[in-house]
Amino acid sequence: NENENENDNEEKEKVLAFTPKVFYKKKPQLAPKPFGETAYKLWTQIPKAPDPGQQRFEMVQEREILNHIQGLSHDEYYQAIENYKKVKSMPDTWWRSNPDILTWTKKYLDRFLPKNFEPEEYREEVKKYKDPADMIDWDALMGRA
Repeated sequence: NENENENDNEEKEKVLAFTPKVFYKKKPQLAPKPFGETAYKLWTQIPKAPDPGQQRFEMVQEREILNHIQGLSHDEYYQAIENYKKVKSMPDTWWRSNPDILTWTKKYLDRFLPKNFEPEEYREEVKKYKDPADMIDWDALMGRA
């Protein structure tokens, strides 16, 4: 009986050894577009935004921007650009600055991130931004109040 079981096992192993294995190819996933390509495309859709030129952007600015936005997802950065585009497209906005993408990233990115962005704050008639000097009560500060 043991010999028969051993022979059966050997036969099964021989059969399995010569059985062709079928490998199913996984459907290839579309690779996401590189960060620079997507950011550049979004930026150049903004009205009156300075165009750095794609080659300069990819060779110089992309690396600096990636260093500056560490801790943010690329999608958050893309959404911030979209939010900036909304402001620049408003006919009644008080926003007049036209920085290049690197300057914008360094100086203004925070205010356009999805968690901080409120489009109504950029309308001329609702202007909430004030000059810091206007927010100081100079009389109280000087002891005249």
